[in-house]
Amino acid sequence: MKKLILLFCFVLIVSPRVYSQILFEENFEYPAGDTLKKYWRSISPLGLPDPIRISSPSLTFPYYLGSGVGNAAKLDTFSSDAVSEIFSFGGVSTGSLYVSFLVNVFSAREKGDYFMGITEAISLSNVRLRVHIKELSDNIAFGISKTHDAPIYTPAQYLKNTTYLLILKYTFNPGPLNDPISLFVFSSPPPSIEPPPTLGPTAGIAPDMNSAFAIDLFQSNNSLGLFIDGIHIIESWHNSILPIELSGFTATVNNRDVVLNWSTSSELNNSGFDIERCDGESIIQTVWTKLGFAEGNGTSVNYHEYSFTDKDLNAGSYKYRLKQIDLNGNFQYYDLQTEIIIGVPDKFSLSQNYPNPFNPSTVIRYSLTQSGFTSLKIFNSLGKEVATLVNQKQNAGTYEAEFDNENLSSGIYFYTLSTPGFTDTKRMTHIK
Repeated sequence: MKKLILLFCFVLIVSPRVYSQILFEENFEYPAGDTLKKYWRSISPLGLPDPIRISSPSLTFPYYLGSGVGNAAKLDTFSSDAVSEIFSFGGVSTGSLYVSFLVNVFSAREKGDYFMGITEAISLSNVRLRVHIKELSDNIAFGISKTHDAPIYTPAQYLKNTTYLLILKYTFNPGPLNDPISLFVFSSPPPSIEPPPTLGPTAGIAPDMNSAFAIDLFQSNNSLGLFIDGIHIIESWHNSILPIELSGFTATVNNRDVVLNWSTSSELNNSGFDIERCDGESIIQTVWTKLGFAEGNGTSVNYHEYSFTDKDLNAGSYKYRLKQIDLNGNFQYYDLQTEIIIGVPDKFSLSQNYPNPFNPSTVIRYSLTQSGFTSLKIFNSLGKEVATLVNQKQNAGTYEAEFDNENLSSGIYFYTLSTPGFTDTKRMTHIK
């Protein structure tokens, strides 16, 4: 029996990226203790004794894109403050707007107050959509309103010092005074298909927005205290929710092959993974080639392992990524952060087999500095060929071949490597 033995080298770590247009994203990746107005636009008087500040650590929530990224913003009870930031892609005036964020409340009052707004311009007078909180019997209720309408609230069933995922929805409809607003509150990952809202929909009696342009945060003196984090604004449902929790992603170079292994600790509506590769030395870095597909496990809380082998690569550098696709067609990418290098030896070589003497198998290693037709053959002491281990064109690189023949007689044998520009022969001993 004869077979090639593969070589391995290194492990790489992965990072996720979501490929869909995000109108606004804020994970508060700023130093803890900084005031938020260093990074957002201030719409309140300067010189406040305790403005909105960056607080560590980040809030966390299962599967959420902004979970555990950066820090959080702390809206405290010591003084009033207001900051604003415009959307990345300008105003939105059609379709629906989904504002996803994490919130953890530690203080509120029975009267209630708002802490977030969506506006038509950077001005307190242009707030058209608001999110509220109030405290009843030591529990929290969340509320929504348009402009200066009286807010409507959920039941006071939410706990202090607990992180929730809130999704605020606004839909633009033709005509006046009929744009509905809704609020979704989740303590666990939401479904992939939009469910009925926790609150609303309601159109209220206040004027509609002509265009959603900016997001505001409000800190009210002696009325509320909370942490907010992971703000994502997009025009479709659920794009801020990660369908999988990836627990590991490694790349191993085996000879001319790259073996990708990854694992998930849980999955949510996971259809599977496209495996993609890019030539790292290409002038056009954005050209990715789909290599294959690994079927996912739908929804599962169990650990699952995946593997894919990219075979017979030429010497050079390569990039790899996984395109994770959920059952609704939404997708995200997980990138290897370092290029894979398939190296070229600096000289031809044929190494002594190991072990030697051998019984029943031994390994022969050799290196090729250039591509060409290669043969590796075994001969007995009379010069008769007894086995051919390699007889094909091979790319430049380092290889190992295993010779395993239980029927071989004891004695001296020779192995010869032949390739354009290089031939070498070495001796080995077989014993029974």
